[in-house]
Amino acid sequence: MRTTGIFVTVLAVLLLGACNPGSSGNATVQQPVSPQTSGQLSVMEDLRTAVATATGYDLAFIEVTASPGQIIVQITDSKLLAGTHQERDAEATKIAYAVAKTTEAKANFATIQAIHVNYAKTDGKQSSPARISDGVDFRKDAAGHFTKDVT
Repeated sequence: MRTTGIFVTVLAVLLLGACNPGSSGNATVQQPVSPQTSGQLSVMEDLRTAVATATGYDLAFIEVTASPGQIIVQITDSKLLAGTHQERDAEATKIAYAVAKTTEAKANFATIQAIHVNYAKTDGKQSSPARISDGVDFRKDAAGHFTKDVT
């Protein structure tokens, strides 16, 4: 019984530390930006359209989400899943550029520090979630440009 109490206490300390942005732990939890409350809904659709224009993908295969520090673009069932990582890098660069151009003058996106482009695959079942097969990250540099993260 005492072991269980210690385990629960340690688990609670770890979870609270991970969720506290001021803690010394490395983990942080970001609250997603709610497009309905922050006026970003139309910009999110603009982002999907910009990605579709840059890549030729149907909007149904493009998902865009955002939090205060990052934008995540997920392409599901891309033709490039059968291609090379270099091909996906080249396309992800086009996507990041389109996202950066669409958000550059938008005050709601001033805190964005990263753009993540994920390539995901479904197993053909509607009830199954897409699984990420590859991802390419871009970080904002000191000049405010997004460059491919090579770490």
